[in-house]
Amino acid sequence: MAAPDALTPLRRDAIGHWAASLKAASDAGTVAIRSLEPLHVLALRHLPGGAQAIAQALRPLGIDTLPAAGRHDSSAAGAAGPCVLWHSPSEWTLVSTDPHPVQLVEQALQASALEGQACAANLSDGVMGLDLHGPLIDALLMRLMDAASLPRESGQATRARLVDVPVTLVRFCDHHLWLLADRSHAHYIAGWLAHAWAAARLPT
Repeated sequence: MAAPDALTPLRRDAIGHWAASLKAASDAGTVAIRSLEPLHVLALRHLPGGAQAIAQALRPLGIDTLPAAGRHDSSAAGAAGPCVLWHSPSEWTLVSTDPHPVQLVEQALQASALEGQACAANLSDGVMGLDLHGPLIDALLMRLMDAASLPRESGQATRARLVDVPVTLVRFCDHHLWLLADRSHAHYIAGWLAHAWAAARLPT
């Protein structure tokens, strides 16, 4: 599959079309790729002393700890629920396919007694996500990035470069991960995934 034309309008619903256009299958022994749309993303940032406000805002979601570098923490619902990723010592990212958790955290931070020391920036319109399932997802991705940058264990979240585009990979279990990236790279990522699929000649 060729990459979508660069002049194609970049719409949120287009990501799902491109993901479906990949030779993706849901049966065991191959790779299934689907779009995480709509995707809701918050950048949670704090000044010194403000991490407590972020932790309190996340607690109603079932997320009890702020993850350390290279890690993520999901709600009790696992991959079906909201997920928090470490971004820097003063920032975490909340990702959810449901808008409700994002709204709850935004409201909690606005009402916090520590308001001014922590804030939430909504990045939903600028982030795309793909959900990858199957025992061969690592084999597919290693054709496009350094194998050392792939998260190998459940609970890991790493930043990597897919060819020359920065992405975040979130590992839920051996055969399941999310790929997150800037939405402006959607055409490019779709094209390279299709190229890697064809080159790998993965079984169907």
